[in-house]
Parts: sequence; C-alpha cells; structure tokens
Amino acid sequence: MEQIGSGRTAEIYAWGENKILKLFSADYPSESIEYEFKASQYVYSLSFLIPKPKMVIKLEGRKGIIMDRARGLSMVYLLGKRPWKIFKYMAELAQIHCSLHKELGKAPLVDQKEQIKKKIKKVPLLDEGEKEFIIRHLESLTDGDRVCHGDFHPGNILIGEKPQVIDWMDAKRGNPAGDVARSLLLLGQGTVPSGLPPGLGFFLNRIRGIAKKAYLRRYLQESPVELQEIKQWILPVASARLAEDIPLEERRNLLRIVKREINFNEMRSG
Repeated sequence: MEQIGSGRTAEIYAWGENKILKLFSADYPSESIEYEFKASQYVYSLSFLIPKPKMVIKLEGRKGIIMDRARGLSMVYLLGKRPWKIFKYMAELAQIHCSLHKELGKAPLVDQKEQIKKKIKKVPLLDEGEKEFIIRHLESLTDGDRVCHGDFHPGNILIGEKPQVIDWMDAKRGNPAGDVARSLLLLGQGTVPSGLPPGLGFFLNRIRGIAKKAYLRRYLQESPVELQEIKQWILPVASARLAEDIPLEERRNLLRIVKREINFNEMRSG
C-alpha cells in the first residue's frame, strides 16, 4: 500500500483508485474508531461535504476506516504557500463552519458538555477546586443541538474541486459557540502539523494571529452566535484541551489562558 499521509493516531494509505484507508495505531481504542465511523456516516447523511465512509476493517491486527478519497490540498498547506489569500481562506473556513452549525445533531453524536466534562476531570495540572469551578461554569452555559466538529481547523479542510472536511473523531452534538471557541484556541495556540516544507511551519506561526481574527470576524458576520457567548466557552474548552497529548509549549500557553479565565470569572461572580 502507498502511504499518503500520517497523523498522531493513524496513517493514511491509498486503497484502490478512489478510496483511502485510515489505519489506526494498534493501541488506539476500538470504540473510538467505531465512533468516528458512525459519526462520519451521520454527517455524510446530511449531505455535508465529507468523504463518504465505507466500512471498518481489520488489517494485521490494526483497525481502520475505508472511505472515499478526498482530492485536494490541506488548507493549512495552502495558507503557507499562498499567504496573500489568507482572508479568502479564513472566510471559506468560517463559511464552512457556519454551514455545519446549521445541521441538527442527533445520535450517534455524543453530548458536547459531557465530553468536555470528562476531559476536564482528567487534567493533572488543575486541582480539584479548579476543576469543580470550571465544570460549574460549563454547566451554566447554554446547551445546543447542532453538529459540532470538535477539531475544526485549516488542517482538517481539504481544498480541491469542492472543500472537504475530514477527521470526525471528536464530532459532538452541542452549542456552536463551544465549537468556535475550540477553533480559536487551535488557530491561536495549536501545533502546526509536521511534515510541512522547511520554514513553512515557522511562517504559519507568524500569521496565526491574523488568521484567527479573520476567521472570527467572518464567522460572526455569517452566524447568529454572539462573541460574548464564544468567550464564555474558552475556559472549559481550553481546560479540556489540557487533557490531550499536546506539546509542552502549547500546554503552558493553555494553562496560562485557563488560570487567567478562572481569575476573571471568579472576580465577575464575586
């Protein structure tokens, strides 16, 4: 098989002429693979722009998902190669996100708040009092019933004849404001994907602030979601991100954001 890509949890292989195999690492939880497949099936049934999931298979002791091959280049790669188009790409990113958030989330998508809460409870860098405060804050926020990607950023958008959204392992049913808050954190703090041409990662880090502002501005123009509501989700979403396998520098930056948000919310509630 020809390997055509890789990530933290899986490798991507060509599978015939028009399909790919996303082959997960041997220790990746089987239930998470099944969930991604079912979530992808649901989103595809909405006629949203994602590669059609075909089946789950087992190959040499590892599980994988076969799906249609999405033709195109990663938006994060294109941003580095064509920086003068940053506002065009960020407008497209926001418009795709708005379109997704118009869709009604139903089973098998899991509840957004419950998943965030589970992650917060696992964060070793926060004490029990801080976790309880963050969870109370989370529970005070408005519930939602929309489809949320859970990891929506330029690296998960393929640009070709038509845009395609990939990697639905974190898909949820919830409030779009929380999904946007996650995207803002990823645009502002997220690790640039490995495997990019030399110097491209450095350049992308330099323009991330512009990209973040351009995405947010366009999203607010296209969506009924208010900026203040998005800001309220930063604390729980950043805290949940700390439970993930992320680089040390990003972890430190996120922890500073979490501590700042805790202090701000404590003062406002006090």
